[in-house]
Amino acid sequence: SNKISHDVYVISLPKTDFSFTTSCIGDTTFFTDKSTDSAGYLAQWNWDFGDTVSASNSSDLQNPAHHYGKISSYRTRLIVVDNYGCRDTTSKFVNVYDRPKPAFTYIQACNPASEVQFYDSSSQGISKAPIQSYLWNFYQNDTSHKKNPVYKFFDFDTCYQVTLRVTDTNGCTSVDTSRVCLRDSLRIDFTAPQTCFT
Repeated sequence: SNKISHDVYVISLPKTDFSFTTSCIGDTTFFTDKSTDSAGYLAQWNWDFGDTVSASNSSDLQNPAHHYGKISSYRTRLIVVDNYGCRDTTSKFVNVYDRPKPAFTYIQACNPASEVQFYDSSSQGISKAPIQSYLWNFYQNDTSHKKNPVYKFFDFDTCYQVTLRVTDTNGCTSVDTSRVCLRDSLRIDFTAPQTCFT
């Protein structure tokens, strides 16, 4: 009898993987494809960002970006297809966090009048992530990373713009900017007439 034989090649599937940047409300999340293919090369990428209310919930770019409009957890899926038509898929949850709420108060010293004690009064966001770092910007790019710093300005009887940037353990940041106006120290002086008692 006649026989026909053919070689059959079994091609390994591509391996899907991706990473993404920290997602804080108001930011754009950037995705990076990290998929590999030992048998051929990747030819197609199909992303589903899990953001069903968005008009741009999908992408066919290799490294796309997406803006999530609400604080939530989104199941993002990536399907890759190689030049042989073989495909693989994986999903990861993208957590979109809220931001901390920066705020501060200050007390001007009496002497010297240009010295100010600052007090952080920032609060955590809804996620209750602790604030882990502080960046103060005072005068002419003078900075401090202390929570409650003391700073001596160049002069008094003027106003300065002070900025506090706080970052929480989710990696989310917020900025508060306020005008700090310094006044001259109070000086007390008086004279009294001479009084004679009889």
